[in-house]
Amino acid sequence: MMGGRVNMLRWSSLAWPSSHLHAAMIHTQHREVRQLLLAKDFDITTVTSDGYTALHRAASNGIADAIPHIGNDRRMTSTLMNTKNRYGYTALMLAVGKGHLDCVKELIKLEGVDWDTKTHRGESLEDVAKKCKSTSILSFLNKKKVQHRCGESQRGNNLASTTTKI
Repeated sequence: MMGGRVNMLRWSSLAWPSSHLHAAMIHTQHREVRQLLLAKDFDITTVTSDGYTALHRAASNGIADAIPHIGNDRRMTSTLMNTKNRYGYTALMLAVGKGHLDCVKELIKLEGVDWDTKTHRGESLEDVAKKCKSTSILSFLNKKKVQHRCGESQRGNNLASTTTKI
């Protein structure tokens, strides 16, 4: 499977084109995911016709333990991490919408994840959690957003005090 064929698109059993990585995500084959990520010629930017990245697949299918492997890959960028599928959902939005709290927890650990993302209809992460009646995720998001914003505020204050001292 390695070599020139790692990026080849093929029809999956779910009737849409996917790379080997996408198929591994769909069928929860974690060992294969790790092997694919180690392949030097592997293209992590492969996107399906519906706009799904490997992170979308992991988040959508509740495969929390694959998220750090994909998200921390040297080829991952914040742009790719926050890519929206054709329905306007990032991987984080999908995890929230599907009620996969473990995936949400893994995704928010990744540097560069957009906390303020909105769907094409203007729905925030909190809106999606409310719509899906996911109170545990809503509570978690609210707590983490407060911590995140307090951290940004603190960093800004540290930067201001550093500039004043100079």
